[in-house]
Amino acid sequence: NELLVETKLGECGKEYNIQRIPTDVVITSLPKEKGYVLMSDLERLNPLEAGFDWTIDWCKDFIGRDVLEKIKAEGGPKRTMMGFMIDDAKAALQFESKVFKDTKKIGRITCYTYGYTVEKVIGYCLIDTDAAKPGDTVSIHGYKAVLSDRVFYDPENVRIRG
Repeated sequence: NELLVETKLGECGKEYNIQRIPTDVVITSLPKEKGYVLMSDLERLNPLEAGFDWTIDWCKDFIGRDVLEKIKAEGGPKRTMMGFMIDDAKAALQFESKVFKDTKKIGRITCYTYGYTVEKVIGYCLIDTDAAKPGDTVSIHGYKAVLSDRVFYDPENVRIRG
């Protein structure tokens, strides 16, 4: 029955250039392109570093509150999670590759994948807050990368509301 449905969908979709999307695109690429994170992307980060301070209810008591309040009182997190893009589609990175600005190490990547919609290697990196900003060019594993916001595709959500 599934084969019949799949065949019928394929036939009806030909005029619309319908395509089968591989699992790695659906599970890895598309969510990353929209800036969605997995728990593994947030490993060893606090909510302030991850940009999730909006999730904190400061009116309530919680484990770790004193540490986060201290971080805020000292001017905010020392590290921040950003996106990066590499134009070379064949860029071979490694988990936790170091990020350099000029010759100074300013952070490490936390995840990466090929973004099938944006047609670039994309990922997230943890950067020293004062060392760089979105738009800066950095070096990751010998590749030229541009730092960005973590949403690579449709940041204004125009398509999602289409």
